[in-house]
Amino acid sequence: MRHNFIGIVISTAMDKTVRVQVAKRVMVHRFQKEVLRHKVYMAHDEMENCNNGDVVRIEHCRKLSRH
Repeated sequence: MRHNFIGIVISTAMDKTVRVQVAKRVMVHRFQKEVLRHKVYMAHDEMENCNNGDVVRIEHCRKLSRH
């Protein structure tokens, strides 16, 4: 099973790479409240057609060798 995340593009400064911020809701049992936690992932963008603020779906894959 592969992990799928939906997030927002926050940076497109690198070549063929975008930074995607993924938010998830977590219950804090001590206070009985839900809070938002954020994590930033780097994703490949071959055609460089993503812009800041775009909502994208990213999928986990195995590590690729550069050699």
